[in-house]
Amino acid sequence: MPGRTAMQLRYSLPSGKRNLWCFLDASRSTGMSQFLNAARDAIIGLARSASSARFHLIILEGGRIRWKAWNLTARRFEAALLELKEASGKSLIIEALKTLQRAMLRKGNKPGDRLVIASDGLASPAPAEKPAQTLHRLRHALGRIVRSQNSIAWIHPPP
Repeated sequence: MPGRTAMQLRYSLPSGKRNLWCFLDASRSTGMSQFLNAARDAIIGLARSASSARFHLIILEGGRIRWKAWNLTARRFEAALLELKEASGKSLIIEALKTLQRAMLRKGNKPGDRLVIASDGLASPAPAEKPAQTLHRLRHALGRIVRSQNSIAWIHPPP
């Protein structure tokens, strides 16, 4: 057809708001020594200081990985954190970190984005997997996130 082109220019402007990504391991191992409560309180304090950001929370709870918050304000993010009451299930930390990294890549990485990981770092092994293999998979997952993110904090229980 005359006057029509096969291609059109499409564009979008990325949001100017920073993202705060949070991974919270609420598995049984992190439930010991009140770590879940301490980590939740620390993350809430961080959210209050970065109130203009957009918040994303992926949790490991009851042996499942799930998004608890996606693109929320600080107030709603705090409410989502306060809903977490107990720790149970196995720790699928490797799978959760991979899910988180894929979401971060889809959303796009801005210079002011931050990532907070709250976990003891104890991963449940896959069936018939040796501990050394589990550790290797965890290191690989962490390495991928470290290479793609500017600023990362790890909150962990005392040894």
